[in-house]
Amino acid sequence: MNQQIIQAIREFNRQYVLILGLLNTSLKNSSYSLLEARILFEIDAKENCVASEIATRLRIDRGYLSRIIKKLIELELVVRKNDPQDQRRGLLALTKKGAEELAKINKESDKNIYEMFCDFSIDELEMITETMSLIQKKTGSK
Repeated sequence: MNQQIIQAIREFNRQYVLILGLLNTSLKNSSYSLLEARILFEIDAKENCVASEIATRLRIDRGYLSRIIKKLIELELVVRKNDPQDQRRGLLALTKKGAEELAKINKESDKNIYEMFCDFSIDELEMITETMSLIQKKTGSK
């Protein structure tokens, strides 16, 4: 791979970070950060979710994750329960309020994606989704 390709990929990444708002402290139209929203998503997506699995999956420091989870518990979005099979292990779950907030976040995210891509043709959208799928497959993130 030559330097020109590397620079093109880095430029795309820099621009896409801006498009997604990753440098913002909170999601668009939300009081939650992207990482907080993602943690809510991860907890919702996995039955018997444990913090260490989230830390590994998202590649974040366990101490940092612990502080975020503590905040989400204080906001009454998440509860921690003991695993009935291993009392030392804490299982995470969304509260009713957490599920409602995640639904709002997902709805707003869908709206943002629609607004970002609504002017693309069907062919362009298919090409974009195929390319995203290829990137996920080749980078091992799918």
